[in-house]
Amino acid sequence: MARFLALIRIAAWLALLAIVVLSVVPGPMRPHVLKSDHLEHFIAYFMTACLLAIGYPRPLGRLASGIMLTLCA
Repeated sequence: MARFLALIRIAAWLALLAIVVLSVVPGPMRPHVLKSDHLEHFIAYFMTACLLAIGYPRPLGRLASGIMLTLCA
């Protein structure tokens, strides 16, 4: 279980890093998977939030994750 939690945490931090990097890259250079930018953003933040919630299940960890994602938005 500890190994699974570690993998989830790594995936969460990589997803957060991807959000930060793709937020800095100019729009035309970003990869677009879906036609709707709003849907892409929603899915990226939702999946990152899910990974962070699973990886850091304590209430303080979830609060920190929420604050961190809000600052990224």
